Amino acid sequence: MKQKFFDAVNTFFEHNKFSGLMIGLLAFIIILPFSFTDAYESFELKLFDVRFQIKPSIDEWDRLCFVDIDENSTTALGQFPWTRDIYADGLKVLNELGAHPIALDIMFPDDSPVRLNDQAYEDLISSVRKKSEITEEQISSVIKDNDKIFAHSIKKSGNTILSYTFSSDVPQFEVLERQKSPEFINAKNKFNKIASLKIPEDRLDKFSDLIDPDIKAIVYPIPGLMDKARSFGFVNRFTDVDGTIRRVRLIRVFDGRLYFNLALSMLIDAAGVTKENIVVNPGENIILKQAFNSMTQKFEN
Repeated sequence: MKQKFFDAVNTFFEHNKFSGLMIGLLAFIIILPFSFTDAYESFELKLFDVRFQIKPSIDEWDRLCFVDIDENSTTALGQFPWTRDIYADGLKVLNELGAHPIALDIMFPDDSPVRLNDQAYEDLISSVRKKSEITEEQISSVIKDNDKIFAHSIKKSGNTILSYTFSSDVPQFEVLERQKSPEFINAKNKFNKIASLKIPEDRLDKFSDLIDPDIKAIVYPIPGLMDKARSFGFVNRFTDVDGTIRRVRLIRVFDGRLYFNLALSMLIDAAGVTKENIVVNPGENIILKQAFNSMTQKFEN
């Protein structure tokens, strides 16, 4: 039975010269509408995953370390999110261990509330009970400003890279009002100078594919932290239709300026590359001129 079927198929192709073209065209017509569906895209993404599983993995760089906030961390230090004095202590430890640079993929877009300094409060109560003279410094020390403590730690480390995100929401009135303060304006000017590159007018059209029309604003770190950071990088995640992250956008264009992903910002800083030595050719490559290769201990052209 099977032999008769195959014989009939062979006879059909022998007597119809354009049969292959017709079948190919018919398959194209059937598959084309399906290729625009989410099901087809999901199928393609699964094939993409299989290709990556087959492809040999790249060895991890032994000088790159990740510090995770896991269950053990919250058991030791309390419920997340933590107060910012904890991050200040963490930066101190990382610096003592020789980490450089240190990148935090946690956002700090709002001021944290001031807290009571328990030890200073107990000392003040003790002074009151003893009817000792109370100084202005004693009173002011009762209030613990964790933002200032964290900012001081960032400044002291001198090698901390902070995160920011792009937002599709227009900033609320309260946010816009806060951004009118001299402190924010000065910090933003530093941010733009360090975190981005202005695209020349004659090259703007080449970067059009990197512009997301849905992006309306940048969510910055608070000014006190932004003013002390060494550098910045965006941490937006971009998922496929099945909710899986397969790609990382290394650059993004917003308001005529070029911004860098947090990982790329770390590489730029570690390689000692200045902004004028960063060349971006959209769709082709990113060139870091005069980059220091810590593996070979040489500068790469």
